[in-house]
Amino acid sequence: AVVSTQSTGVLKRKDGVESAIYRDGVSLHRSFTSSPALHALHGAHDEAESECHVTPSECVARIRNFIAGHSRTVVTELTPVIFHSPVSYRALFGNLPVLVAMVPHATALNMRERSKDPFVAALYRTATDHYSKLATSYVDVGLYPMWISGMSPMRRWTWGDWVYQFPRILLFRLENHGQAAFLKVTGEALTESAMREFISGVLTGDIEMELCEGI
Repeated sequence: AVVSTQSTGVLKRKDGVESAIYRDGVSLHRSFTSSPALHALHGAHDEAESECHVTPSECVARIRNFIAGHSRTVVTELTPVIFHSPVSYRALFGNLPVLVAMVPHATALNMRERSKDPFVAALYRTATDHYSKLATSYVDVGLYPMWISGMSPMRRWTWGDWVYQFPRILLFRLENHGQAAFLKVTGEALTESAMREFISGVLTGDIEMELCEGI
């Protein structure tokens, strides 16, 4: 969300990260770079791209681009409403491939307190390191069991117990969400190293997409 007055504007994200957008008497460059937590992920802004020397409309456009480019949290909750709303989906994930962690309800409740759950902590570390390459999300299995059932390979009943084991993860691209890559872990906890190897394999093409039941 953006909280604004006549003299200031602040971007406030759901993960608690805040950044000034504009302030009276302060250049956009100084405002844009005022949050170390935000720019640990996004990198620095070029001075020449952060000034408003031309027209007010160009200044507004730069502020709008800053908001759009910095609104995505490290791990974002994904719901059917967001997924099936092109405007909401693009605002959150852009054109990036999306990693989906399907998690039990108890794990979903710990998403904002990662110290309480080792899987959540591992997911955040992995998502942070891959922030520029993919968007990371989670779906609450307890809230959306029917939707989750479609996040499986075709004929899921032939694939064994891993399809019904949570947390589990997949990775898809919006332009072809009839396919997804699945990390198949059976009879053991989903580890951080397994997640990282899976992501690397998908992004390099070593792990191929498969037809899925229907996200």
